[in-house]
Amino acid sequence: MEAVVDAAGLERFPIFAISQGGSVAIEYAARHPELVSRLILLNAFARGWRWSSSAAFIASVEAMKILMARGWGGESPVFRQMFAALLLPGGTLPQWEWFDAMQRATTSPENAVRLIESFGQMDVRQRLAEVRAPTLVLHSRSDRFIPARLGQEIAAGIAGARFVGLATNNHILLADEPAFERLASEIEAFLAEDV
Repeated sequence: MEAVVDAAGLERFPIFAISQGGSVAIEYAARHPELVSRLILLNAFARGWRWSSSAAFIASVEAMKILMARGWGGESPVFRQMFAALLLPGGTLPQWEWFDAMQRATTSPENAVRLIESFGQMDVRQRLAEVRAPTLVLHSRSDRFIPARLGQEIAAGIAGARFVGLATNNHILLADEPAFERLASEIEAFLAEDV
């Protein structure tokens, strides 16, 4: 992220981060308070699944990693549909098909396994108190992938942060659901606020 900011020549800017990108954004905002004007996090976490989950959930993710290594790149969408069901439970069949095609096209089975493991290792809880940017934390109330309690944990750890629960069970919000409209209006209002 630092290389991208340097290459773009940015001097001060807001960050919008989703899911595991939230941990990266928190770390960046803590390291570079002079650069980050606002921090907006959607369905994010400060501690990954290895730090925030039950032993049963951890065992489930370990089993998913084995399946990912074997089935991610295959022609059949059956395995990848498990992720669609977790991330887009309110999606339509065409949206699930789009998501399946996107998953398969964007990473190899090996990288998918490495990514899910790295998401589990993330832990930026100690950095929350160092974030100085005004922060808005939005989280799907019934997110099956990243529980809302993890978004609430972020908001509680950053001084002055505001938490907004969104009425959806989708981790990836869909443009035609009411929660997406609420998301857009909350972000627009937050960016317009005087600091």
